[in-house]
Amino acid sequence: MLHTATQKIGVFGRIICVILVAFGASSAAGAATAAAAPTKPQAQLPRTQEDDRFFTPTDDGRFAAAETFVRNAGLSNNLSLLLLQDVKNAQQVDAAIDRLGMDHVQATVVHAIKSAQQSHETEWVRILAGIYSQHFNHDELQSIITQRELSPYFSRLVALQDTIADAVRVEGQSVFNQALNDVMGQVTLSLSR
Repeated sequence: MLHTATQKIGVFGRIICVILVAFGASSAAGAATAAAAPTKPQAQLPRTQEDDRFFTPTDDGRFAAAETFVRNAGLSNNLSLLLLQDVKNAQQVDAAIDRLGMDHVQATVVHAIKSAQQSHETEWVRILAGIYSQHFNHDELQSIITQRELSPYFSRLVALQDTIADAVRVEGQSVFNQALNDVMGQVTLSLSR
């Protein structure tokens, strides 16, 4: 039974991932952005005064450039993928697949995740832009978007992947938790009918 449930969730996760990427990914989201895509937030870490720099746009236009970069690269779509990681492993989703069938549950989960992505996208973009603006200026981000792997800054982007992911874990925890609560609330309500 566990093996069957794991297979269902694995297939379910892959199907939803393809659907979410198809509906939300930008054509500019290439290898450069995938390599630097932040990972799922972990346990809440204490905030420090230094952490507030991620929410403060700088005077030299870095924040605006980073915000454009995050949107053009489709990086904010990673919130959907992070949410999917938790939702697909939820017991109520597995039970609902057995009760209601994969198609019904899949449609419900996709709808809930897309809704949460839209509701929290502005906050998520702001977090990501704040983080990227600490590491890159306008010209560097533009180069990464247009030249991708050929950009002279691409290797730095890859080298900073863990640093960026750690910052997202800290700065994104609250937004992630709110979005996850929204998704699970909507999924639970819809699947209990």
